[in-house]
Amino acid sequence: MKIKNKQRSIFQEAKSEVWMAKEYVKSNIASAAELRVSFLMQVVGMMLNNTAFLVVWILFFKAFGDINGWTANEMFALQGFVAVAYGFTFSLFSGVAELAYAVYNGAFDSILLTPRNLYLRILTLVTRTSAIGDVIYGLILMVIYSFTAHLDIPQIILLFLMIIPATLILTNFMLYPKNWTNC
Repeated sequence: MKIKNKQRSIFQEAKSEVWMAKEYVKSNIASAAELRVSFLMQVVGMMLNNTAFLVVWILFFKAFGDINGWTANEMFALQGFVAVAYGFTFSLFSGVAELAYAVYNGAFDSILLTPRNLYLRILTLVTRTSAIGDVIYGLILMVIYSFTAHLDIPQIILLFLMIIPATLILTNFMLYPKNWTNC
């Protein structure tokens, strides 16, 4: 009976931490969205920026043809996948990239005093609104790729599920101390 209660409390605590992290992200996005024109310009601007790279790749493949079996269609998939992983990392968890700056300016002290999970609080410290444009752009490209490559449902599900480990790897890679020299 004690094991079930202990498991339940662990799950309840984890659920509470995830809920709080979701609230931090929601608050960050709401704060950025107060200036609607700025918010939309950042999101749309990032999508246009990414589209410029896509045009370059399309022109490259038109000029040189396939390269080791890679065509413009596979480049759509790669560009979309990377954009979604990058977008999730920096729209949801960009606090990890701001950690050195928070320590340098003393903002980290207030984070240490919160009774919540320190790692989740660091991750959700900041939200970069331009990264939302990366997510939207990447999802559009991945949907286009799914239709043009004639993927079946299990392949589409696997493609989208692989975003989770890619996002986790990128997020945790940002904790590498090499990035702490940007203060």
